Amino acid sequence: MKSFRIFALLAGFGWALPSAIGQAWAATLPGVVVTATRSSEDPLLVPAAIDVIDGADIQRAQPRINLSESLQRVPGVVARDRQNYAQDLQISIRGFGARSTFGVRGVRLYSDGIPATMPDGQGQVSHFALDSAQRIEVLRGPFSALYGNSSGGVIALYSADAPADPALGFEWDAGSHGMQRSAASWRTRWGVDDAGSLLAGVSRLSVDGYRRHSAARRTNGQLTVKGVFADATRFTLQANTLDLQADDPQGLNAVELAGDRRAAAPGALTFNTRKSVSQQQLGAHLDYAASASSTASITAYAGRRQTQQMLSVPRAAQTRSALNGGGAIDLDRDYHGIDARWRWAGDISGQPVSLIAGIEYEVSAEHRLGFENFIGTALGVVGALRRDEDNRVTGQALYVQADWQPTDRWRVNAGLR
Repeated sequence: MKSFRIFALLAGFGWALPSAIGQAWAATLPGVVVTATRSSEDPLLVPAAIDVIDGADIQRAQPRINLSESLQRVPGVVARDRQNYAQDLQISIRGFGARSTFGVRGVRLYSDGIPATMPDGQGQVSHFALDSAQRIEVLRGPFSALYGNSSGGVIALYSADAPADPALGFEWDAGSHGMQRSAASWRTRWGVDDAGSLLAGVSRLSVDGYRRHSAARRTNGQLTVKGVFADATRFTLQANTLDLQADDPQGLNAVELAGDRRAAAPGALTFNTRKSVSQQQLGAHLDYAASASSTASITAYAGRRQTQQMLSVPRAAQTRSALNGGGAIDLDRDYHGIDARWRWAGDISGQPVSLIAGIEYEVSAEHRLGFENFIGTALGVVGALRRDEDNRVTGQALYVQADWQPTDRWRVNAGLR
């Protein structure tokens, strides 16, 4: 009975407390504006589900190693960290991208307005700079006219501006299983009236892994320059690099898992399965305010991504057919693209209306090599060439989207691509 009475007293206090706090601490929260819709909008007035993860939430009690740390709180989004750096994060929005075996598909990815999704629909988030993120916007809704009909949603990361005073930052973290992470950054203002912002940063991750043969080393570099000139033009220049070396322990069956949860798959040890990735990307984004109601924007980017991966394809499977691509992969991909759009905002019969029209052009050229993963009796080495092909994907699109609010309670949105 005593414990029941104490519980009842605490429960009653807990119910009464919020009312008192609410009266004493009533405050007006700052407004939230999203731009993943390709125009500044109040998220409560957009006919789509939008979540904004601000920088404080990204930084708070998180190692900022993977994007999945922040996305797990967003409804409708599944972000699986496979705990294997040789395999990409699996991200899906309302089911889009759930069947992707590698990379992120069905979801458009952006970093400071610069695409991280290739023309073939495959995207990567390993170069996203979470240390300097101001916010992450996640859009789920009917915006296929702007982003393509294969897009089930949009994930856009925006870097924070530099503080008023120059700032040099350094941090070092350590954890279990040999995890060490270090990061250094330099932030400063520049230009007339310090209207510009410069951010340079580098981070290094090293981990031995929970399982055997799961060590990884990853280095990220980022340079972001933002500026204003002629009062009407804003620009963002961004360069980033990624270097990844990771062992692949592969999956275990039920018997292997019961025997040793920390073991690597037998094939992983036999063929020394591993993956290395090197990526460099440069992009620019320009906004020009032609008038109070008209804005023009252009985004251009180019990059290169090289991937080498050793698989555990059995030797017999490779020699059985001349069409087999081998067990060692070597990909060299160059990509570039441009997106130009115009936005007008006005009114019809006193009710607000906006129009966005644009053109996209993107190209991805890939040289794909496949080798046997053995030489004689030696396994897990690059052997004879089995595949040599060139793949090219080109995407061209015209799009237009109109938004009209005929009354205070109704909003009409239509698009064509």
